[in-house]
Amino acid sequence: MAVVENSVTNEPATTRLLPESVTFHPVADIFPPMSDTEFRELVEDIRTHGQREAIWVLPDGQVIDGRHRVLACAELGRSVDARVYHGTGDAIVDFVVSLNLKRRHLNESQRAMVGARLANLERGDNQYTKEHPQICGTSHADAAKQMQVSTRSVESAAAVQRTGAPELVAAVDAGRVSVSAAADVATLPEDEQREVVAKGPKEVQTKAREIREAKRPHVANNSGEMEWYTPPDIIERARNVMGGIDCDPASSKKANETIKAETFYTVHDNGLERKWHGNVWLNPPYGQPAIADFAEAVTAKYECGEITRACVLVNNATETNWFQRMLRSCTAVCFLKGRVKFLDVEGNPTGAPLQGQAVLYFGEDDACAFQEQFDEIGVVLT
Repeated sequence: MAVVENSVTNEPATTRLLPESVTFHPVADIFPPMSDTEFRELVEDIRTHGQREAIWVLPDGQVIDGRHRVLACAELGRSVDARVYHGTGDAIVDFVVSLNLKRRHLNESQRAMVGARLANLERGDNQYTKEHPQICGTSHADAAKQMQVSTRSVESAAAVQRTGAPELVAAVDAGRVSVSAAADVATLPEDEQREVVAKGPKEVQTKAREIREAKRPHVANNSGEMEWYTPPDIIERARNVMGGIDCDPASSKKANETIKAETFYTVHDNGLERKWHGNVWLNPPYGQPAIADFAEAVTAKYECGEITRACVLVNNATETNWFQRMLRSCTAVCFLKGRVKFLDVEGNPTGAPLQGQAVLYFGEDDACAFQEQFDEIGVVLT
């Protein structure tokens, strides 16, 4: 393909291609497709004003950006204006992401789906040509950083793309369904997924909540629905350290009789999607992915200043990523003696989990107060 330099701008001049002659590089498909309405608007705009923005192709003719413009021009029976990209293989992704993030308004779940497709390029989908080196693989963490989402969101998106029905994938790509809810629904048989998606986004959220609840172990949290509660002694020690409890994002009406938080969210409220504030007490659900999501939430909210202090009661799963995430940011941690005997609805200590627990404290100036309160019931590290 010959490229002529523009004598005025010294930039590569556009070249004209027939739509039926082009092929698409995998990187052209990492962003979600336009909706039917958006595509019809694009077709009419090109029909009226012509192709305002050239597509980008590799030297061998593979399209890396502009697949919708190619399809629109094909429908209109006109040639496509194209520019040739001469950058290195590793820079192709950055180039395409930069172009699309500027003109596409994507929510967090949609960006997570893009991140998962970026990471998926390392599986061999990337085509190699002599003119253009092969793109190196991208990790989930790097893709998450590039798309400004959490690594967990990219991992959830990868699960949706791997086991989700096409209708479910399309719903997330279109921004109608959150990637976290879709990841739960993607665990169902494909025909069941289709039935759920057909009933609308609210049904997807409801089904995802049901799936998460079914996975939770009995001593998952201090929720009344689970009929297990944190012993009052631990609650009081946390209250003494923080000077009060303003918010409990994983609770119930019954549990809050002891916790006495100004604001509390039940499983039906979904505390992960609510605003937290002040001093937080958190005994999250111990099942996955909820515990990792709450661990990320409390850490991020403390780091950004949304909350002032927090005491978090969890299993002392020091080998897990979610525990390590909190451990790196907390002010102090107490590894409790023995195993916490959670209480049943009548206050009897009967619900002992299978491993020990830890209380992690987030707060700038109260490490000594935390040690004073919790040193009696465990080993405190600050």
